[in-house]
Amino acid sequence: MKQKNLTIALVFLVTSFFACEETNKIFLPENITVTPGETKAVILTKAGWQEFEKGNFSNAVDSFRLAIAEDYFYNDAYNGLGWALSRMDSLPIAQKNFTIAIISSNTPLEIYKDASAGRAFVNLALDEYNDAIADVNNAITSRQYPYYSEYTFRHDINITELDLLLVKAECYFLLEDYYNCYNTLLIIDDTLVVDQNNPEQLAEIIENLKTLI
Repeated sequence: MKQKNLTIALVFLVTSFFACEETNKIFLPENITVTPGETKAVILTKAGWQEFEKGNFSNAVDSFRLAIAEDYFYNDAYNGLGWALSRMDSLPIAQKNFTIAIISSNTPLEIYKDASAGRAFVNLALDEYNDAIADVNNAITSRQYPYYSEYTFRHDINITELDLLLVKAECYFLLEDYYNCYNTLLIIDDTLVVDQNNPEQLAEIIENLKTLI
């Protein structure tokens, strides 16, 4: 039995070695700006974001995973992996990586906000509505009127605080909390004419806003 276990372990190590060798062949774009002293994890994460912004999500996943292998504590690599996996519909794994980025004690604010925003979309898709609302609040809530701050995802300028507010409104709707759904929709557009006691009208407005935001 010990011999069999040893054989299995050796096969695993050899397979892992060649997998790593293959992964290390990932192309690093020449136009990445490298600051002197930057770690390999930082450089690989930059490469991952560059691939992400091009829509090459599989390549981005490879780069982010390599970055994590270089530095298990580099939270932006987990953040990037979460976003790339979510674009590939690997939602539970994306959720886990966002969570790692968020709970790290040294996560910079901009990464914390990006990871919270990404996890909000994932939690909505996974029907975890209360968690999605909490993530939206963590990404954009302000203590001053209008009680939310401007937000733009650093790697996709099309994602802003309005998208997150719409996630929040949809979550409230799905929780049948029509009062808070109504109030969130008014934050998005205070010119809306909507009856908070009419779920069909609220649903129609949410769907219309999805095409506009």
